[in-house]
Amino acid sequence: MNLSDWFEPSDREVGAVIFDAVGTLLHPNTAVADIYARIAGKWGNPRTAVELQPRFYRAFQSEEEVDRQSNWRTSEAREIARWKSIVHQTIEPTQNAEHCFHELYDHFGHATAWKPAPQVGSLLRHLAGASKRLGIASNFDVRLLQILQGMEELELVRPPQGICLISSLIGWRKPSPHFFQCLIQAVDLPPQAILFVGDDLHNDYLPAQQAGLRAVLVDPRDRFPNVPRRIRDLTELFCW
Repeated sequence: MNLSDWFEPSDREVGAVIFDAVGTLLHPNTAVADIYARIAGKWGNPRTAVELQPRFYRAFQSEEEVDRQSNWRTSEAREIARWKSIVHQTIEPTQNAEHCFHELYDHFGHATAWKPAPQVGSLLRHLAGASKRLGIASNFDVRLLQILQGMEELELVRPPQGICLISSLIGWRKPSPHFFQCLIQAVDLPPQAILFVGDDLHNDYLPAQQAGLRAVLVDPRDRFPNVPRRIRDLTELFCW
């Protein structure tokens, strides 16, 4: 599946392309479980990445459910509490659990922990050259601003060049419709003139569509063959 398979003439009306962050524009430089294992071991909790991976997934899903029950409200304080809970559930509390949390939280707040998607700098310049407004809309926290500042490839989606919505700063997480209403207001275009690109079916693609935006799912492993508007990687958007 590539863009030309589903591209419609009306897609030319798109005036802004907004991207999800983690999993779409950004990827961890090192597997998350490997980082957790290294730092947990440093603070006296030796576990392998293989052991920690399913524990991290369960902890992450548990905190997603907490946010769902809160109707996807969030804040900087909630994000810190959320990640502290995920770390503690993943590594199991020890006398050094707080040290472990703070080191992990700091690690993932720096650009050195991340890498941009392949050719993303060239893609963003291509879209900007086609008169598309660009931006990023993410379920992250204020650390994302520091990460973006450290990545030259993403200068077109970070302030002041680009539009940047961060859930902890606007008070709502995806998939809340309030998040996407904030996005529409920030872009200041009709919803149908905004293309949202993300890798999560339930947090990105479906709620963006429900809010009236155009949406594309990044699906590198062909997990969702029934989704009509999907691409394997961002380079397919060069056809835009």
